[in-house]
Amino acid sequence: MLWLHLEFPLLALEIFTRDLPADERPLAIVEQQRVLCQDARALACGVVAGIPLATAQALCPQLRTIERRPDHEAAALLELADWSCRFTSLSSCVPPAALLLEIGASLRLFGGAPALLRQVEEQLRERGYTHRCGLAPTPAAAGLLARALPCTHAGIPPWCVDGDRTAFLAQLGALPLALLELPEAQRQRLRRMGLRRIGELLALPRAALGRRFGNELPQRLARLGGELPDPRSAHRPREFFLAERQFPEALHHCAALLFPMQRMLRELGGFLERHQAHCQRLLWRLRDTAGEQRELVLACSLRHHDHAALLELTRLQLDGVRITEPVESLALLCRDFVPTHPCNTTLFGSPAEGDAQATLELLLDRLALRVGQDRVLGLGLADAHLPEQAWCDPRRGMTARAAATPAAQRPAWLLREPLPLAGDAAGLRCDGRLQLLRGPERIESGWWCEQTRRDYFVARREHDGALCWVFRDRASRRWFLQGFFG
Repeated sequence: MLWLHLEFPLLALEIFTRDLPADERPLAIVEQQRVLCQDARALACGVVAGIPLATAQALCPQLRTIERRPDHEAAALLELADWSCRFTSLSSCVPPAALLLEIGASLRLFGGAPALLRQVEEQLRERGYTHRCGLAPTPAAAGLLARALPCTHAGIPPWCVDGDRTAFLAQLGALPLALLELPEAQRQRLRRMGLRRIGELLALPRAALGRRFGNELPQRLARLGGELPDPRSAHRPREFFLAERQFPEALHHCAALLFPMQRMLRELGGFLERHQAHCQRLLWRLRDTAGEQRELVLACSLRHHDHAALLELTRLQLDGVRITEPVESLALLCRDFVPTHPCNTTLFGSPAEGDAQATLELLLDRLALRVGQDRVLGLGLADAHLPEQAWCDPRRGMTARAAATPAAQRPAWLLREPLPLAGDAAGLRCDGRLQLLRGPERIESGWWCEQTRRDYFVARREHDGALCWVFRDRASRRWFLQGFFG
């Protein structure tokens, strides 16, 4: 096995800054009136982790500070754990700011450890996260090496490739003993014994260590070197997409939201690609400084993920939004998916056909945002005999069937509900006298519940010549208007 440990030392800071344009003012995250981490500008002013907040403000008067938000860090780590599943089938969260990936089984798929590590680095850079990598055959050793000797795709230790355990133990033994997370009392006792390196501790008899320090320390060393198994709880990726963003300063204009929205839609694209699906409905959630939450629902009919098209639809949605209170957080939720179906084309098929269909779908989505979802309808055939039930709207998620045009003549305009007519067959009236031209055509349905039997006729209205489709109900003997011919 080969474990990849990803450490995110600036996670508490970058959850606020990675989706916003660069700001000239230094920024630091504080916890209990002490600096937890800082950006490069604050570091240049002498602000370092661990100093009191008052000292940091004295060193850098223009310093911006944000209180640490562990819940936001946990949500960001969960998003990263979902993302990491593209590289491995076994990943695990290491709170508060690290991930463990077992990549030994994925090396052939990605073309080796350097190629896999290069993709990890590129995608984390795109997501805006600073990270450190550690590789080792055990999870605990990977974490130690990530903090002490982080590697890159261009500097992978040779023993990671050829599996040289002796070389691995030699490098592990050269690490400072202070890297081990031990109780302070044990740390001081080991220091008084003259131990400074992990290798010196590994060379001691385990039985003697157990008698002096308890059984926990020898077992921990055995897991570190791979002598005992070190099981980790596997992360189970979520079946829906959720991305959340927190802003260091509340945003007062909708235009400022488009920058983080663009990256979130790109991340959604990666999720859809892994699940081989396309989305039908997006939900944007905007939370303002007053604690109020506003939801923007975006229905889309695109058959593939195009973050530029989704960003354009989102921009149209934002055009009608007025921000009364500054926005402090943004979330994107997607639960409605449809599996993608590969399109079969001819040997020399032109991609222009697919582009034309995508353009039409985008146009319909834009119209729906402008005039309302309930005013843009599609037309498809449904499995029903009665005319008012034989059509559906495929854009509303209803299942339509492909069928040939019926041999019988049908009108292009059907009423939502049949309209009762006055008179009988010899004197029907509908804003004028009707003359029956053709018919009857018998349509029967619903024998399993409430049976319906109708005789349909084509009729002409005398004063304007309009052709109508009328029927007589066999049970009540009454006449109704069903629709008009073009």
